[in-house]
Amino acid sequence: MPQFLEAFPEAKNTAIQGTLVATILMAGALTSLTSGSISDKFSRKRTIMIGAIVAAVGCFLEAGSVELWMLILGRLIAGAGEGLFVNTISVYLVEISPPAVRGSTSCTFQLLITVGIVIGYFMCYFSVSIGSSLSFRIPFIVQGIACCTLAIGVPFIPHSPRWLVAQGREEEAWHVISLFDPEGAHLQREKIQEAIQRERGYHQSLRERMVASEDNSSGYLHSCMTSVKGNEHIAAVMDAFGKGKKGRTVFGVALMGLQQLSGIDAVLFYAPVLFTQAGLGSRKASFLASGVSGIVNLLAVIPAQFYLVDKWGRRPCCITGGLLMCVCMTVIGSMYASGLAKQTGGRWTVIAMIYLFIAVFSMTWAVAGKILTTEMQPAKTRATASSLAQTSNWTVNVVVALTTPLFLSKSPSGPYFMFGGFLLVTSLMCILWAPETLGKSLEDIDSVWHERVDRAKRLLCIEPEGREQGIRRQHGDIELASTA
Repeated sequence: MPQFLEAFPEAKNTAIQGTLVATILMAGALTSLTSGSISDKFSRKRTIMIGAIVAAVGCFLEAGSVELWMLILGRLIAGAGEGLFVNTISVYLVEISPPAVRGSTSCTFQLLITVGIVIGYFMCYFSVSIGSSLSFRIPFIVQGIACCTLAIGVPFIPHSPRWLVAQGREEEAWHVISLFDPEGAHLQREKIQEAIQRERGYHQSLRERMVASEDNSSGYLHSCMTSVKGNEHIAAVMDAFGKGKKGRTVFGVALMGLQQLSGIDAVLFYAPVLFTQAGLGSRKASFLASGVSGIVNLLAVIPAQFYLVDKWGRRPCCITGGLLMCVCMTVIGSMYASGLAKQTGGRWTVIAMIYLFIAVFSMTWAVAGKILTTEMQPAKTRATASSLAQTSNWTVNVVVALTTPLFLSKSPSGPYFMFGGFLLVTSLMCILWAPETLGKSLEDIDSVWHERVDRAKRLLCIEPEGREQGIRRQHGDIELASTA
């Protein structure tokens, strides 16, 4: 916006533009790293509420900024709040939903995100006509009000039943489950109780091994290691990479990081720049085109909400979506590399491919990736592993936000070819390792994951070592000895 650049002339520099976008992501990545252990201790709903309050403070500081440092500080505070509540909301929705509608319920979060994106685009489209600094302050104020609304509403929702069980409040947990799944409550209760017994047995054996280890160890190094492991956040992360959990944690972290290397936020963050580069000359025309991309984003989530995720499945969404987006990015890059983007037909082809890319992402990866990453984790490490995956997502997003303006100024085609390459790699990764969790209870997904690992090893001509003896039950997971 011209009014924004007038208030903050430093933002004319492309490096400053990237920094302004990245600051909110940097703070979000840091707080997301600890959001899992925080939500395990204080509950999902309290973590969401605290995050919303912090984010509101940041948004209002952005709205009142008169110096660049104030704007950056506001974005850091807002990002810190978002890092606490974004991943925690995903975990909460997965844990509270019946298996049959878990995908659709979790997809509601993405649907509301796209509604917010559309509102943001068109708010900027109309507010750009305001001659004063209110043109860019109004969106920040509305954002702060939305965060306040979230913070006020959270106390009225029930706790996650899985969190209640972890706290020993089992009767409350059964009550919450029966509220959301009256018909399947009994089956869910049996599966959760079985998981509790296995989990308790595992932790008892773990404590015995730790006691034995302490009896046989001594010295300064051992005391330092014991102290480090005593930190609850570090212990939670170490547990997420422990036996039977490491593979799923690594897959989730990789999937969510590679999701950002698809280029989706490069397109959404810099939509006005991309449409101007594609030939839409006026600033208002580029904002209008960006608003249309938001509408495409919103409309495309609806099929995922009502059909794709809970009918077609998570795995097909990840694979097919990745391959289609790869084609879109390759076509756009080819248009710029060949010079065809300078012609009228080429410009409209680029714009159409951008819209198609956004639509495919919204229908597939935007919902399936996050749902799959969260629900495939074991109950004990679900919040921590999901927070690590979200941290990976935002950390990569920081890099994309910082480098996209510079990359585009040096090579109009290069970023699209790079994103296309990462999309192909991610699709192949999903073909090998992405499990299908559709219709499975959270307690049944363990065996599905290990079956998928088995198939992947056979596809790669790697026979699991000691297959007959290598599969054993431990702390509720069916664990492969060869991957332990």
